[in-house]
Amino acid sequence: MVRWSNVRRTIPPNALKASAPISSRDPERAHEIEMPVFKVMISSLEVAAIRGAEIDFEVHVSKGTYIRSLAHDIGQVLGCGAHLSALRRTAIGAFRVEQAHPPVDWAQHIAPLPDRA
Repeated sequence: MVRWSNVRRTIPPNALKASAPISSRDPERAHEIEMPVFKVMISSLEVAAIRGAEIDFEVHVSKGTYIRSLAHDIGQVLGCGAHLSALRRTAIGAFRVEQAHPPVDWAQHIAPLPDRA
């Protein structure tokens, strides 16, 4: 299992979208755009599986971290490029996915169906 822990500076994808009109219309000027950079904390990054070109990993990060940007950054470090093919959030603060109620439970709570006995 490979582990990585670090403080990184990252560019959020929204910054890329906000600058898209300039960069997509005039690719020669794209290098002139100054993208905002944010400092984020990567508490841990554990590689769980490697299958050919696909890597499964679990990452614990600070608020404001964009996992798509992190995947891009990892690809840049490795010199091969990278993107996400799937993303699953397993926790938000103290709330874990194991504690979540299925949608049918929420639907019954919001709009109970009559008994059909």
